[in-house]
Amino acid sequence: MLTRLYPIPSEWERLGCDLFVVVHDSRKTEEVQKDIKNILGAARDFPAVYGLAIQEVEAWVLGDIENVNKNVFKIYPVPELPAAPERDKDPKKTLTDLFVRKSKESEFDRWNAECARKAAPFVRASQVRRRCPRGFGPLVKSFRRARLSGRGPGDSL
Repeated sequence: MLTRLYPIPSEWERLGCDLFVVVHDSRKTEEVQKDIKNILGAARDFPAVYGLAIQEVEAWVLGDIENVNKNVFKIYPVPELPAAPERDKDPKKTLTDLFVRKSKESEFDRWNAECARKAAPFVRASQVRRRCPRGFGPLVKSFRRARLSGRGPGDSL
C-alpha cells in the first residue's frame, strides 16, 4: 500500500518522511511476512525497513519495562515478568495484568493504544535490543543499513 501511495521521492519529502518503518507481529502467517519482504525488496528505491516483533509489539515494551514502569505505571517493587519478552505467549496480557491494572497512576484497565502512546517515549532501544534480539535486533540492523545508504533517520538505534 505504501509503495503505491508514495511511489516518488517528492511525495516522501512532502510528508517530511525519510524512512517508512513496517512492523507486524510474528503471530501473522509466514506468507504475510514473505509478501511484505518481497514488496519492499521489489521497491528497491523505496525508503523502508521491515521489522518483525516476536509474539507481539508489546514484547518490545516489556523489553524495557523497568524504564516504562518508572515513568508511567510506578509500581514498586517492579513485578517479575513470567518469561523473557520474546518468549511471553501473550505480552499484551502480561502488560495489562502486571502493570496497567495494578497502577494507581494509570487511568486504564487494560493495555490499549492510548496506554501504548504514553509508554512509547520511555522505551529505550538499547534495552529492547538486548532483551528482544530475535525481533528488535534485526530491525535495528535495518535502520543502520538504511542510514549508511543515506536514506535513513539521523538518530541512532
